[in-house]
Amino acid sequence: MNAKNSHIDLIEKYLDKNLDVEECLIFNKKLESDEEFVRELNDMELLIKGIKKSAAHTTVEEKLDRFETSMKLMKDEEEKDNSKIIFFDFNQIKKYSWAIAASLTLIMVTSISLFNISQPPSSQKLYASYYTPFENFGNKRGPEIAEKNYWKKALAYYDVGDYDNALINFNKIIIADFKGTIKDPSFRLYKGNTLMMLNRYDDAKRIFQSMLDDDDGMIIQAKWYLSMCYLHENNTEKLIPLLNGISEIQSSSYSAKAQEILKEIN
Repeated sequence: MNAKNSHIDLIEKYLDKNLDVEECLIFNKKLESDEEFVRELNDMELLIKGIKKSAAHTTVEEKLDRFETSMKLMKDEEEKDNSKIIFFDFNQIKKYSWAIAASLTLIMVTSISLFNISQPPSSQKLYASYYTPFENFGNKRGPEIAEKNYWKKALAYYDVGDYDNALINFNKIIIADFKGTIKDPSFRLYKGNTLMMLNRYDDAKRIFQSMLDDDDGMIIQAKWYLSMCYLHENNTEKLIPLLNGISEIQSSSYSAKAQEILKEIN
């Protein structure tokens, strides 16, 4: 490896912050004694600074336009001189190819950043941020499930996140187990949330909608979880009216959340 190639490789590693201990010693020694090495380093640092400054003050379109213009000029020069014998300084090509690669990386990063900024949060991300199952009581009901009736078993499984067994027991509940359970609004909220956790959103929506139709309590909660189903489906046509209604009830703990989601999707 000749001296210039060695300089460029060392400088690249320095700029990438990838020098090992031995290379650090060589680098520092060259800074003290090798004027050509210092010039090469200064040239490349100035070039990178220029690229970064340009990146901060130009749009992606301008960067791409400048790059395309540069490529066109290079092609024109090549076509003009295609009858001549050209001797390339491959050390210079290598030096500037590193800078070109850096500029392309900046263009790509800027493009991706602007794309992400311009895109509203996806409905799935919003759903993940705002949905939590209704009143998960953890282990407050106790870990022993075997001796409980279906209602208590369902809630116990629900509390520990075993939604498959929770649903099995919710489906076994009959009026005799717990008077009024089937029509009890909390029962329907638990079962609806269980269905949501099992990705059965159509079934969950039917339960929450039946609560709204019956108008027999816990209406705000039913609206909230129904809106979560529509958020998961990205059904803004049905989602927005529900969130608007919830946001108007200032006394509800769901009001602020509804307003936040509306800001995100509008």
